[in-house]
Amino acid sequence: MPAPCACPIPAPARCWRWWLPCRPTSRPASTSSALPKAAPARHSSPSKTIKLRHHSAAFRRLVVGSRWGRITPRNLRSAPRSPMSHLRLAVFDVDGTLVDSQHNIVSAMTEAWSNLNLGIPRPEQVRRIIGLSLVDACAVLLPWATPAVHRAVADSYKEAFRAMRLLPDTMEPLFPGVKEALDRLESQGWLLGLATGKSRRGVDSMLEAHDLEGRFVTIQTADDNPSKPNPAMLRRAAADCGLDLHEIVMIGDTAYDMAMAAAARSAAVGVSWGYHSLDELRRAGAQVVLDTFENLTEVLDKVTGDMAHHQAGDGE
Repeated sequence: MPAPCACPIPAPARCWRWWLPCRPTSRPASTSSALPKAAPARHSSPSKTIKLRHHSAAFRRLVVGSRWGRITPRNLRSAPRSPMSHLRLAVFDVDGTLVDSQHNIVSAMTEAWSNLNLGIPRPEQVRRIIGLSLVDACAVLLPWATPAVHRAVADSYKEAFRAMRLLPDTMEPLFPGVKEALDRLESQGWLLGLATGKSRRGVDSMLEAHDLEGRFVTIQTADDNPSKPNPAMLRRAAADCGLDLHEIVMIGDTAYDMAMAAAARSAAVGVSWGYHSLDELRRAGAQVVLDTFENLTEVLDKVTGDMAHHQAGDGE
């Protein structure tokens, strides 16, 4: 911690910003310990606002980069090995990557079409659009329909899915090895995140059902972001954690996930058990396609190392 400065504000009042360099005051030194009655207004100019934002970003990066910034209620028992270890973020897709939700999605979409007298969609068509935000998915399924119809189908789908979630036999099971893979990544100091076409309500329900609450430091959903493959989800995840995009790996099962990572210039790792083929994943930018989560940590170490080397080469 830097040595105390000559700032006239008492230490308890400024302890929250100990990391900010205080400017020498232009006031003559006073023998009185009384504070001035009115402090000067903060953010009095655009330049000061920009500097404050810069300092805030530096502080966020400092805290997230510390050992305490990485600890969440669920991973206290597996704190990183070294507070100085390099931070990296593993961002997971949800449907088709962590949980097998295809049956629920196909059922809800079928009911939505039926409610609007649109016929019955083919299951393979519905599986193709898993990963997109809902309205975008409806537009792909119904290219001839108007945007108003796309929104109506999306609303009907949400109602059907909410009703389905209340049924006792409705499940979205985790794929094998998911929890063990998350444990291993956390034990190696990785930050965990989600980037999904689900709504935040759907994500929260999934996390609660599988006892995964508190494990993900950033959660990007369709509620607050454009649909994949727009890279906005990864950019916001990077900003949340104070990381650069080349320090992020996207893990997903669709070409939308791989294309999003490519657009963000982040590493991309595909999984073979989801809803798009291996060829589609590789064509969209997957550097590796996994058949199991068993070696996930080693693969992520390699691809982030490759990205760092590539980034260094670009900077030369």
